[in-house]
Amino acid sequence: MGRVTQVHSVLGTRLISILSNYYNNLENENFWILDSGACVHIPVLKSYYQPDMTVINEKIKLKKGSTTEILNPYIVCEVLAKSTQDFDMS
Repeated sequence: MGRVTQVHSVLGTRLISILSNYYNNLENENFWILDSGACVHIPVLKSYYQPDMTVINEKIKLKKGSTTEILNPYIVCEVLAKSTQDFDMS
Protein backbone atom coordinates (compact mmCIF):
# COMPACT_ATOMS: atom_id res chain seq x y z
CA MET A 1 0.00 0.00 0.00
CA GLY A 2 1.29 3.44 -0.86
CA ARG A 3 0.52 6.73 0.77
CA VAL A 4 -3.05 7.20 1.95
CA THR A 5 -5.09 10.01 3.45
CA GLN A 6 -5.82 10.15 7.16
CA VAL A 7 -9.48 9.25 6.51
CA HIS A 8 -8.44 6.20 4.46
CA SER A 9 -6.10 5.05 7.22
CA VAL A 10 -8.71 5.51 9.96
CA LEU A 11 -11.37 3.63 7.94
CA GLY A 12 -9.00 0.74 7.27
CA THR A 13 -7.93 0.55 10.91
CA ARG A 14 -11.54 0.61 12.15
CA LEU A 15 -12.56 -2.08 9.68
CA ILE A 16 -9.75 -4.34 10.87
CA SER A 17 -10.73 -3.70 14.49
CA ILE A 18 -14.43 -4.45 13.90
CA LEU A 19 -13.78 -7.65 11.96
CA SER A 20 -11.10 -8.79 14.40
CA ASN A 21 -13.52 -8.40 17.30
CA TYR A 22 -16.25 -10.25 15.39
CA TYR A 23 -14.17 -13.20 14.16
CA ASN A 24 -12.19 -13.58 17.39
CA ASN A 25 -15.47 -14.05 19.30
CA LEU A 26 -16.69 -16.94 17.15
CA GLU A 27 -16.39 -20.33 18.80
CA ASN A 28 -14.53 -23.13 17.02
CA GLU A 29 -13.38 -20.89 14.20
CA ASN A 30 -9.86 -20.07 13.10
CA PHE A 31 -9.76 -16.73 11.28
CA TRP A 32 -6.78 -14.54 10.46
CA ILE A 33 -7.28 -10.79 9.88
CA LEU A 34 -4.43 -9.31 7.82
CA ASP A 35 -3.65 -5.68 6.99
CA SER A 36 -2.66 -4.09 3.69
CA GLY A 37 0.74 -5.77 3.70
CA ALA A 38 -0.90 -9.07 2.76
CA CYS A 39 -0.63 -10.14 -0.86
CA VAL A 40 -3.55 -12.02 -2.47
CA HIS A 41 -2.70 -14.03 -5.59
CA ILE A 42 -5.39 -14.53 -8.25
CA PRO A 43 -4.20 -17.53 -10.33
CA VAL A 44 -6.70 -17.09 -13.18
CA LEU A 45 -5.43 -13.53 -13.71
CA LYS A 46 -1.79 -14.48 -13.06
CA SER A 47 -1.62 -11.43 -10.83
CA TYR A 48 -1.71 -10.36 -7.22
CA TYR A 49 -3.33 -7.55 -5.25
CA GLN A 50 -2.78 -5.93 -1.89
CA PRO A 51 -6.23 -5.15 -0.46
CA ASP A 52 -6.58 -2.93 2.60
CA MET A 53 -7.67 -5.95 4.63
CA THR A 54 -7.86 -9.71 4.07
CA VAL A 55 -9.64 -12.34 6.16
CA ILE A 56 -8.42 -15.94 5.98
CA ASN A 57 -10.43 -18.88 7.34
CA GLU A 58 -8.31 -21.75 8.66
CA LYS A 59 -4.72 -22.26 7.49
CA ILE A 60 -3.18 -19.75 5.08
CA LYS A 61 -2.42 -21.35 1.70
CA LEU A 62 0.42 -19.82 -0.28
CA LYS A 63 1.30 -19.93 -3.97
CA LYS A 64 3.89 -22.62 -4.64
CA GLY A 65 7.38 -21.17 -4.23
CA SER A 66 6.10 -18.01 -2.51
CA THR A 67 6.23 -17.00 1.12
CA THR A 68 3.83 -14.07 0.66
CA GLU A 69 1.18 -14.69 -2.03
CA ILE A 70 -2.07 -15.93 -0.40
CA LEU A 71 -4.35 -18.20 -2.43
CA ASN A 72 -7.32 -18.61 -0.08
CA PRO A 73 -8.81 -15.28 0.98
CA TYR A 74 -12.18 -15.58 2.72
CA ILE A 75 -12.92 -11.84 2.51
CA VAL A 76 -10.98 -8.97 0.92
CA CYS A 77 -11.77 -5.33 1.66
CA GLU A 78 -10.66 -2.20 -0.10
CA VAL A 79 -11.28 1.34 1.13
CA LEU A 80 -12.26 3.21 -2.02
CA ALA A 81 -11.15 6.72 -2.91
CA LYS A 82 -12.12 8.85 -5.90
CA SER A 83 -8.48 9.16 -6.93
CA THR A 84 -7.98 5.37 -7.14
CA GLN A 85 -11.49 4.05 -7.78
CA ASP A 86 -10.83 3.06 -11.41
CA PHE A 87 -7.85 0.91 -10.41
CA ASP A 88 -9.55 -0.46 -7.28
CA MET A 89 -12.65 -1.54 -9.19
CA SER A 90 -10.76 -3.19 -12.07
